[in-house]
Amino acid sequence: MPLIPVDDTRNREGWVEGLLPIEDKESRILILGTMPGVESLIRQAYYANPRNLFWKMLSEVTGKPMPDTYEDKKEFLLRNKIALWDICRSCIRNGSLDSTISNEMPNDINRFVEEHPHLKVIGFNGKTSERLFRKHIEGITHVELISLPSTSPANASISQEKKVEAWKKLKDHI
Repeated sequence: MPLIPVDDTRNREGWVEGLLPIEDKESRILILGTMPGVESLIRQAYYANPRNLFWKMLSEVTGKPMPDTYEDKKEFLLRNKIALWDICRSCIRNGSLDSTISNEMPNDINRFVEEHPHLKVIGFNGKTSERLFRKHIEGITHVELISLPSTSPANASISQEKKVEAWKKLKDHI
C-alpha cells in the first residue's frame, strides 16, 4: 500500500467531493455554484435544501412552473438548455457555508466549455463561485460571464425580488 503524503489535504476532516454536472451538448447556459451543501451532498441532488431559492429563480427566469421531483428538475434544466455544475470538484468545508471553503480543487471548466459548442453564458450563483472561477480558470473569452446573487438562505441581505430581477439576465439566453 503506498504511503500517503502528510500534506495531502484530502485526508483531513471536512474534505468533500462535489456532484457530476447536469448537462448535454445543447446547453447554452452553465450555472456554476461553489460546492453543494451538506443536505445536497447527502441526497446527491443539487440545491436540495428547500430554503435555497435556486429552483424558484429558474422558474421565474423561464416563466414555467418547477417540477417537484429531482429527476424532473434535471429534465427541466436540459429542456431549457441550462447546465449545472460547481467550480469546486472537491474542497475542505465543514458545514454548508461557502465562507468556510479551503483547499479547493476546481472542476475542469475549460474542458466543459470546449465540449459544449453552444455555450454562450456562465452564470455564477454567488460571489464565491465567481471569485474561485477567476482564481482557478483562465482562457475563457468567448463566453459571457454573469454575476448573480447567491440563492443560498445564508444570503439574506438581498431581497427575493432583487434576486429574481438579477437572475432574469439569463432569460435572453434560453
